[in-house]
Amino acid sequence: MDNLHQAVLAGVCLLLLLCQSALLTKLSATFWPAQLNKSMEMTATFTCNISKVSDFNYSLNWYKLSDDGQPGRLDSRNKKYNIAQLNAQTFTMEILNLERNDSGTYFCGLISFSISATLRESNRANLTVTEKAPEPRLQEEGKEKEEEKKNGYGEIILAVIGGVVLFLVLLSLCYFLINFNRKRQEEKLQDENAPLEEGPPAVTVFTVDYGVLEFRAADTAQRAPHKCFSSDQTEYATVIFPQEKPLAADRDKKTKKQRCRPDRPQPH
Repeated sequence: MDNLHQAVLAGVCLLLLLCQSALLTKLSATFWPAQLNKSMEMTATFTCNISKVSDFNYSLNWYKLSDDGQPGRLDSRNKKYNIAQLNAQTFTMEILNLERNDSGTYFCGLISFSISATLRESNRANLTVTEKAPEPRLQEEGKEKEEEKKNGYGEIILAVIGGVVLFLVLLSLCYFLINFNRKRQEEKLQDENAPLEEGPPAVTVFTVDYGVLEFRAADTAQRAPHKCFSSDQTEYATVIFPQEKPLAADRDKKTKKQRCRPDRPQPH
């Protein structure tokens, strides 16, 4: 009887071992995407899909390999991780507000409590976190700012060049005016110091009309005829004398009248 009981117990144990092996073969998990690249401050999402196992209890955990290669279980209560169940076989894990130290290798693992506490790991996936890429709008704003700076520098350069050109023009104009005034002053001094040229004195020509001179012909038999003009002739004379001596013409006129007047006979 003892031998019979031992044989029965051995058969049961063997059967249990075979069932456990078959159940463990059915228990599996798939983890994806295999490679995920994200920028800082973004969100990375991984999905874990397990095989259909409705005949035993299990626990799903999330892991990240440490620097020394040992798996470290992630705390689902941490606000950085958001774990959700989509259906009986599909689960997702979101890693929020990514940082550079979030880069690494992740996977999910199943632990069955119906048979034994055996860990069944999924395939592993890599997460690479890069520097934050600038947004297109920010890039455009940055380009606009750079262009504004360049335009501002260009305007400043143009203003400086314009100021220099204007300064040179004003300087040239002042130089020209100074030289012009200096030449005018020199010419004026030369004109003042030059000797005066003596020219012929200005002579004023006056025309005097003596009118009609009448002569008497009395006593022509006793005296020789006086040399004078006949009464039917008119004598005209032109006297030229300087302007500063206007009285000379009157004196000459009186002299001519005396010459032309006939001498009166002296009484005996």
